[in-house]
Amino acid sequence: MPSTLLISQRFTDRRIWADIPARLTGHSQVSFYELPEAARCGSAPVLDEIRALVPAGRGRFDVVAGAEDAAQLAVGLAYDGLAGGLVLFQPTMDGIPEELEPLDFSGLEEQLRRYAPLLAAVNEPDPAKWHGVVAEVVGEGIGEHLTPSDAALVQDVLSTHAGEVQQELQRMVAAYDRGEEPAVPAEGERWIDRLRQLSVPVVIMSTQRAWRPAEVLAARAPHGAAVLARGETGMPWLEDKDTTIAVLTGMLDRCG
Repeated sequence: MPSTLLISQRFTDRRIWADIPARLTGHSQVSFYELPEAARCGSAPVLDEIRALVPAGRGRFDVVAGAEDAAQLAVGLAYDGLAGGLVLFQPTMDGIPEELEPLDFSGLEEQLRRYAPLLAAVNEPDPAKWHGVVAEVVGEGIGEHLTPSDAALVQDVLSTHAGEVQQELQRMVAAYDRGEEPAVPAEGERWIDRLRQLSVPVVIMSTQRAWRPAEVLAARAPHGAAVLARGETGMPWLEDKDTTIAVLTGMLDRCG
């Protein structure tokens, strides 16, 4: 049976895929990987962990799918020959493609306003109060395309990882106060650049909010395509499950 690796984004875990794995039953064997907090995504230990997940007798996964900031690792796996096909859900870019210039910052002010409570409470010592802030921010961002059960799932998963979110925000604030610039990969080493070197089929699935970047990224891959999903929260695999399953099974048919 073909194999699929689902890589969840940071501050979540395998639960964030909801019933997608169950809906792939009969199409694919499904494995999971969760982004490590400290180790670099492309480091030898991480790659060794993922190689150990490849089904016995197989040299790679037929499909690797990454959510949001799992894109870097997912592209790295395809680059290293561990993926027959690649699906990226609303990927977080590690740089700005020149094709996107001039940048469109419409909607940025609203997003910053939504996350302002997290920064205001970043040093909250009471875990229960911090969890409440996270729950309020997440609840405000949940769109109409999530079912009540999936909305509750997102709340639960992010609440579980609320402490990690706080630690990361505290680290970022401390670095900013010290005048440190965020570390960014050099051009050519970014995953958005490595797309050009992939020989495997690539699908970028995105909601309307990030549709233009999805088109640009898909065009960078020699065998790339962009798929528009309905949704608002940036979790198209939950907001548009029928399209998600169609994309994954279509990729399995091509690469399995």
